[in-house]
Amino acid sequence: GAQPSLRGPHALEKGTPSHTAPLVRGQYCLPRFSRSESSHSWCSLRPWLSPPPPAQASSETMEKAIEQTAGTYDVSVQWRPFLLRPDNPREGIPKAPDTPDNPRVGARMKQAGQSVGIDFTGKCDRTPSTIWAHCLLQHALDTQGAEMQNKLSEVIFRAYFTDGLYPDVDNLVQLAAEVGMDGEEARGVLESGQHEEQVLKEVRGYSRGGVSGVPFFIINGQPAFSGAQDWSSFVQAFKQLTA
Repeated sequence: GAQPSLRGPHALEKGTPSHTAPLVRGQYCLPRFSRSESSHSWCSLRPWLSPPPPAQASSETMEKAIEQTAGTYDVSVQWRPFLLRPDNPREGIPKAPDTPDNPRVGARMKQAGQSVGIDFTGKCDRTPSTIWAHCLLQHALDTQGAEMQNKLSEVIFRAYFTDGLYPDVDNLVQLAAEVGMDGEEARGVLESGQHEEQVLKEVRGYSRGGVSGVPFFIINGQPAFSGAQDWSSFVQAFKQLTA
């Protein structure tokens, strides 16, 4: 899930004494590749990648809420891991053919994506294991911070949901390089299993804590809500958790 953090208000008129509202942290768990396993950082709301489409759509509405309140809150977003299908093999599971009678992306989800500028295509022919993606996202956070992690999560979502790329090592290395990370370093992290034990331990902790699906949002350490949300829901949560 993603964890956002936020501070506010900070947009004050010149000469007005400044004061910072309590830090808000938010997190939502999304599956790793579908915005289902994402998480936002303090006062942020994002799930970790293990993606179902609602995760990515919720991420976009969250971003809109952050933009709309930029003059009031300072939001930081982190993504935390969650596995919707923990038993999936690394190579994934083949999907049924995409046909008019059995589309991989239904009309309702297609419309929901279009409303926030996402093209859910259903092109990827495998339901993924997202453990590699989670490990790479953790590495991005540890080495280059939440902003780089957030950039990486966006391109991973795009690659899977729109471009149809499976989140295997080779594709993840290319995506890491796309956002400015060292591709060969990323390959070494994934092939060595670095961060895997940490990620799986965190996933188990969320499951024991009652998280059963994504996206799931935690703000300032407090569970906020789960499932697809309108951007106004995030704004209301920001207000409540910084009061």
